[in-house]
Order: sequence, then C-alpha cells, then structure tokens
Amino acid sequence: MNNKEISSFLSKTFAADFMDEWEITEYTNLIEQLPPSLHHEILHHLKAFWPISHALCTSFLEQAPHALNCFTPNHLSTWVKMTLETYETHGLAAARSFMLDVENNFICRLKGKNGLQLQTVSIKLNRYLNGLSNKSIKVKSGSQVSTNSEQILLPGEMKLYKDNDRNFLAYKTIVSFQWAFIANKSCFLDHPAFPSNSNPILFFNQTPYPQLTADLYLLVETQRALVLLRQELPGLMKEAKGIFLSIADSRPAPDHLKGANYIIEAVQLLLLGKNIANHLPPTEQVLYYQVIEILKNLSPKQNTTNTVNLVNQLLILLQPYASDYQTMIPLPFQGRPDYESAQIILSAQRDKAKQQAITALGALLPQIPASPAKPEDEEDKPDSSQKLSGDNVLLIQPKQETKPVENRISLDTTLSFITVDEMNIEIPKATQDILQEIKNDFGYIPESYISSGLQIKGNAQTSGSGPPLRDGPELIGKFIYDEWDYRRGGNRKNWCQLFEKNIQSIKTNFVEQTLDKYHGVLMRLRRQFEMMLVSERFLKRQRDGDNIDLDALIESLSDTRAGLAPSERLFIKLQRDERSICTVFLVDMSNSTEGWVSKAIKEALILMCESLEILGDSYAIYGFSGMRRLRSDLYLIKEFSHPYNQEIKGKISAIGPKEYTRMGPPIRHASRKLLQTDAKIKLLVTITDGKPEDYDDYKGDYAIEDTRHALIEAKMAGIHPFCITIDQKAKDYMAHMFGEINYIFINDVAKLPNRVPEIYRTLTT
Repeated sequence: MNNKEISSFLSKTFAADFMDEWEITEYTNLIEQLPPSLHHEILHHLKAFWPISHALCTSFLEQAPHALNCFTPNHLSTWVKMTLETYETHGLAAARSFMLDVENNFICRLKGKNGLQLQTVSIKLNRYLNGLSNKSIKVKSGSQVSTNSEQILLPGEMKLYKDNDRNFLAYKTIVSFQWAFIANKSCFLDHPAFPSNSNPILFFNQTPYPQLTADLYLLVETQRALVLLRQELPGLMKEAKGIFLSIADSRPAPDHLKGANYIIEAVQLLLLGKNIANHLPPTEQVLYYQVIEILKNLSPKQNTTNTVNLVNQLLILLQPYASDYQTMIPLPFQGRPDYESAQIILSAQRDKAKQQAITALGALLPQIPASPAKPEDEEDKPDSSQKLSGDNVLLIQPKQETKPVENRISLDTTLSFITVDEMNIEIPKATQDILQEIKNDFGYIPESYISSGLQIKGNAQTSGSGPPLRDGPELIGKFIYDEWDYRRGGNRKNWCQLFEKNIQSIKTNFVEQTLDKYHGVLMRLRRQFEMMLVSERFLKRQRDGDNIDLDALIESLSDTRAGLAPSERLFIKLQRDERSICTVFLVDMSNSTEGWVSKAIKEALILMCESLEILGDSYAIYGFSGMRRLRSDLYLIKEFSHPYNQEIKGKISAIGPKEYTRMGPPIRHASRKLLQTDAKIKLLVTITDGKPEDYDDYKGDYAIEDTRHALIEAKMAGIHPFCITIDQKAKDYMAHMFGEINYIFINDVAKLPNRVPEIYRTLTT
C-alpha cells in the first residue's frame, strides 16, 4: 500500500471517531516506514483495537514498528492478543506498559523464561478436555483454580518448573482434576434431604460449622476425583507423581497447625503421596487413621449422597476441634468449585432443555385435551401420579379437568416412543436426546413438560403459530448503552444492546387468587393509601393564614419591648401539596427467581398496582433479564400511559424466569424513561433476588461497579433509586451499590407482597 492508500484507509475508518488530519498523516508515515508486506497486517490488527480502546489504537501504531524489530511478523497476532488480554484484565496503563517493554513482557514469555502462558496451550488443553468429556468445557484464565461445570479457570501462567514440558503437565493435571469434579457432579447435591441437584452450600449452612463442612466436602470430593482419575487416566497419574511430591514439599510444615486443621493438612499431604502419620502426636494420630478409614469408603460410582454421609461422619469426629478451625489452603489442582455459578448454569440448561422438550413434544403429539400445568414451585418435583407399570413404561396420568380426560399417555422408558390411547408414536432421535438429558437430570420426565407440549399443540392448531421467535413480533426496539469498566476508570462505549420486548398477556386466575389470598392486607393498604391522596403540612411564620403562630407572636412582642422592629409573619397557613411522583418498578426476571420468588414478586406487584390505583401516582413496570452484553432484554409490562386493566394483569401473571441478571443496561434504560416525565419526584425501585451477574465476564466486582455507576448516573439526573432484595448476602455488596439507606433486605420471600407497598408508602410520604 502506498501513502495515499494508507491515509485513505485511516480517514475512512477512524477520522470521524478519534483521529485528526495531522494524526492521520503522522500514523500514515509510521506505517509507511514498515515493509509493504506488513501494511495490511498492521491495519488488520488496528481494526481489532479500535472498538476496544481508541487510546490503545494509537499506542499500537506507535509501538508496532519497534516491536517488529524484536520478533517476526508471525508473532504479531500473539502480541496483539496478549496486549488486549492485559488491557481487559488490568486496564489501559498496564496494556501500554506491556507494549513498551517487548523484550521482557513478550519475548521472554515466548522463550519460556517467565513460565508457560495459558494462552499458548489453551487450544491443546481444550482438545484434551474434549477427549475426556462428551460435552464442551473450556479453559479460561482466572485468579483461582475453579470450575462451574461449564468452564475451568486456570492460572494465566504456570511457573512451577523451569522447563515448560513439566509446566504443561501441571496444567494438564489441574484440568484433569477439575474434569473429575465435573464428571462426579461435585458442584451439585444429590441427596434425599435436598431438592434435585441443589447447591452444596445449602448443606454447608445447615451444619453448625459451615466452613469446616465446606472444606471436608471438598476433601472428600477430591479423594473421589483421585479414585476416578486412577481408574480412567492411570498413565497421567503416574506422570503426575513428581508434581504431587513437589507440591507437598512446597507446602508450609503443618507443625504450627492444631486440631482439625492439622488432621486435614495431613490428609491433603497423603493425597499428594507424602505420609506424615508418624510425626503426628498420639491423639491426632488416632484421629488421623479414623479419618483415613472413612475416606476408604469411596467409589467413583457413588454420588454426592455418599459424600454428604461421609462428611457427617467426619464432622462428628472433628467436632471437639471445630470451634478453633481455620480455612484450609486448597491444593493447586484442587482449587474451589464455583457452586453458585454452577447453579446458574444448571438453571439455564434446564430452562433450555425444558423449552426444547415442550416444543418437540408439541410438534409430535396429536391434539388432545392437555392437563393443566403445575404451579411453578411444584413443577420439577416428582408427582404421585407418575408410577412405573411393569419394567418398561412410565405412566403419566393427566389431572382431571371439568370434563374428565380419558386419554392415557405412556412414555416408554427407553424414550423410543410415546403411547396415546394405545397408539404408538415414534420419538425422533433428536427429541430422544433432549428427553434423555432431562431424565438424567431429574431421574424422570416432569409431567408438566408433556402437558405443556399438548397445550402448545392445541394453540398451534387453533392459531396457526408456534412459540414466538426471539426477534419476532414481541421485539419493539433496540437501544445501545455504555458500560462502566472500573479497571480502566471509564466507560466501554456503545458496549451493550438492550431490546425492548413486549410480554404476552395470558388468561389465568392468578390475580383473582392473589386478591383473595391478601384480601385483609389489601383493605388495610387501600385505607393507608387513601390518607396519602393529598399531602397537608402547616407553614409557620406566614404574613396571612388560618391561625395565629403563638411562637412568632411571642417573639414579636419581645422584639417590640426591646425596641426592635416586630415581625409581620405571625400566622400559620395550612398548605395542601398535590402529589407529583413517578415510579418505575424494575423487576428481576432472571432464572434464579424460578419458583416461590417469582410468585411472590408477581403477588407484590398486584398489591402494589391495586393500591396505586387509589393514589393516582404515575408508575411503570418493567422486567429485565439477558444473556451477555448484546442480549439485554427489558420486558414492557406496564408503561406510564397504560391503564391498569385486564391486559396488564395478564402481563403480570405472565412474568417468569428468563436468563441472567445484567443490571446496568436496564437501570440506564429505566432512568431514561423516568427522565422523560415531568414529575417532581422520580423513583426507581428495583426488586431482585440476587446480585448482578451475567453469563460472560459480567460478574463480581466488575458487575457490581457497573451497576453502582448506573445508579450514580441516575442520582445525578435527579432520580431516587431504591432496592428491595431477598438475597441473604445482600449486605456484602448492596450498600456499596445503592447506599446504606437505599435498600432493604427481606429475609422471608413470603413477606415480599406485604412489604413492597409499605416500602413505597414510606418512600413517598
């Protein structure tokens, strides 16, 4: 490319955004100095930097000529990738510093002097994982070794050894152990005392010593993973012995430990192949061998039911030492499973499988009367109407409606066919796979899936349309918003897409049931809201009014006797203020609200609307959910201008769990709508069951800081945000996001419908 072509490219691509003419000339000259064969390569990578950071674009253009004197063009893509990863992890200053010192930050890494970089072996590790597992699991850089059943977090750099062959073996060993946790379903409880595939944290918190229980659970699951790996990967375990002994030698001597910590560390060392039993004091030695005897009762064929039982046995043994227990230091390959994220992923997978099954069955079944769907809180529980007939057939008897349903539906346990009134319907292989996934999860096919499939079939034949598509008629508009990145101290420009979507109103008796359930509460709320119709207050020291202000009169007489001019403001006036309040209720519709939480939120909204109809305040209701930055959805349940009628009641009834909780875009969009109103007081009330989190990197501090910044933007615009949450860990982050007095934690979901209207009354009085 010649000077003119380079200049034209830069002008066309970047001028309107961040380059002046003199800058274009300067960068054109820089690029032109490079060999012509590299011009296209440089401009290609420049387009990768441009949507991420304009400042990083200019740094790249300035440093690329120098960098290419240090390495061959073949390494340019790797250098660019590592620069962008540094930027995403540590911000602009760190990325610029990385580019400046090419020798130490890049060349040395290529030569292995600074250890083995994960990004250089991630493709190999992903292929290795694909060989181990029949589902897609990806490795990713993280601050702590962990897995959430869908991805494995590994250190970004491995420096255990001087040679990278052994560093790669260390990576491979860690990945294998994390895969074993996934294969053993260590992130999920499979125990009769808990719902299907529950969060193990439920078990930890039910014991008197949650941290000790969590560590014992991880210890047992690590031993179970080790048994599995010795059976499935004996060659790798033989190779890894040297790594295990290196780790054992690098751990601090346990002599300073005592009680349960001493015993657990001794067991950890035994897992690594180092036996210190002979060095234990006599009392701890007896206890140690008792623990080892319990851990022998493990098999990879067992599930976490056995783990829970063994942990309970260990807790009884270690209870005398539990009060002094401190958190154990996990082994490098052990890490700590991300139980919370695993639950979110499981919920999303279940929802996806459910919709696929319902759609597939709806297309498969004939049009027959469908049994009513179960309530949300009972939907995934085994039903007494499900029973095994003989050895081969799972019978599902639909519930009776007004007119008895005579149809008998049986699903073959091999999932090969479904029988309706003695007519066999073959199930396609794709549908069999979906149903098998559900059966593997629950142990059965929920009756509601089949009844919902029948409903879809009936609706499809009467209306001629199937389930709505994502970008179908319900899509109203798309909006673009920035997102705050606290690591760089600035916004990611035009980073998120928000879609306004209509929620279909449904016909149901949910509203009537709610009004009947809360009849007494609603009467009380209506009386309280009637008293708020007109706000009255007394204004003292007025020139005229309804009554004399005695305090002002006494001061006036005192002033007269003192020779001062008396005040003329001697009256009290009754001031009647008309309300000028506008409120948005922003409702969390993430998949974690499934069940009682979703039901309580809907009941709260119904009571809120019934009360506000008396008051006459302007209000809107929006639900929010999403999946990644390009799929943030805002569901329009009620706009400010919409009357509260049967359609709105049907939309509230239709509220249900969707996907994840990316709060920043919906808060910014709701604020935008509030600012379009003329109300003097603008309230933004968020109702949620947990902290902001999305499927991508929108987690932890990043998600909390973006949400906080969105709320700060709202406050600066004159909007008053408030949050109602039922998350038990809310105190850890909610005060930071909303402010100390701008949120309330409700510890019982059942109290939510009562509390929401009362909170609103307090906020607006």
